[in-house]
Parts: sequence; structure tokens; C-alpha cells
Amino acid sequence: VDLSKCYGGSASIQQDPHDETNYALAMNRTSAETNMSMVKYKFNPYNADNAKALIIDADVMAGDDLAGDKIWQTFYIGQSGTEVHVYKLYRAGKQLIGRGGDIVVDGTVMQDVTLTRTFTKGDWHHIQVALDLVNQRVTHVYFDGELVQQDVPFRNTVENINSVFSFTQDNTQGTTWMDNFQVTAIGYYDGLTERDAKNIDLGDTTALISDIELPTTGTINGSEIAWTSSNEALIAPD
Repeated sequence: VDLSKCYGGSASIQQDPHDETNYALAMNRTSAETNMSMVKYKFNPYNADNAKALIIDADVMAGDDLAGDKIWQTFYIGQSGTEVHVYKLYRAGKQLIGRGGDIVVDGTVMQDVTLTRTFTKGDWHHIQVALDLVNQRVTHVYFDGELVQQDVPFRNTVENINSVFSFTQDNTQGTTWMDNFQVTAIGYYDGLTERDAKNIDLGDTTALISDIELPTTGTINGSEIAWTSSNEALIAPD
């Protein structure tokens, strides 16, 4: 964890204000105009050559001030050194907003999407972000166990991902908290096979009278597809 970029604010391990047995990372910004508090989590670079996906988890707690103009860049995920980011989550008041590449919402192309309005003052919330490194997409975002966004392209193409920033800005004062930060790299991820499954196209199957060719390889991620039949007297998987 790099605490060198506090710019007049501070970042330190402090006692959880709600649990005296727990200690967490506290980012404090004493002035809304003159300083900020930034923490950078750095880890080994991951890309499609050494991992299929990254799962990023953390518990977060906003300070007492949840006015709409108070901004906390909660997750700023990207490539350290170039400072290029692929996706970010930020809190604006009680809202959690996600920003990736272009997506279409109700016919409108947009990048910033409000995911939830349920940030509560002084409460811990759990956030999870899953990143598909093969196809450079965010496969899902969970907030307190609820799916709030899925299948979002990266904002920028990168060679690898090796850092997550968290920092306060734009009128935010007081202390924000983070705990149980974890990055998990995995070689197999259901989100990759799910996209292949959703893309299977067998054509018109309403009136089959002869054999049908069933695909055995996914067209997007190359997943292996196996078939079974609930009534092999009518149709067999082979």
C-alpha cells in the first residue's frame, strides 16, 4: 500500500469507530479546498496471459457528510505508471456511480451510471468488482451482495492491471474508511462461460424433424460446451 500521495491529507490504520476490536484504513481530508487523501494499492501485474479474471473486494464506510457534492473515488482500477484506468467506482453523496466504457442505457450512450443510492452514514458496505482480462470488460459489480452492474467494457485498453487507487476529492471532508481489501486472480471464471452460453444460437428449434448440429465450443471465450438430453428417445446429445 502506497501512502505517499496524501497531498496534505492523511491515511493511516485506525480503530474502527463502531468496533473497538477492529482496525481499518482511515483516509482523512481536513480541508475541502487545499488537500486530499489518496491511497494506492499496488500488486503484481495481471493480464490475459497469467489470469483470466480479477476479483476485487473491499469493505468501505463513508464519513458523516453524505451531501450530493461530496466525492470519494472508492475504486480507481488501472495500470500504475501510466495512470490509465479501466473502470472506476465513486461515491457522490449516497450514490455509488460506475464509470467504464460506452454502454447504452434506455437508448442513451453513457459512461457514468448510478448503481445504488443506499450508501448510509457510518455503516460498512461490501463492494465486489469482477474484471474479465481476456475480453477487457467488467463482468459484474456487487454492492452488499446485490448485483448492480454487469458486462461493461473497459474505459481504456491496457496491457495489464496492477493498482487500485482510493481518494477523496471535490468538497469531501472528514474520514472515509476501507477494510478487508483483497485482489484475487483466477484462471477460470463463470462469467467467461456465461457469455458463451448466452451467445449460443441454434436457429429455429420450434419444428425440428432432423438432426441438429450442437456447438461444442463457445464463440466468444472458447468455453467447452457439453450437452445432455432429458429424453434421449426423442433427441440425443450426440
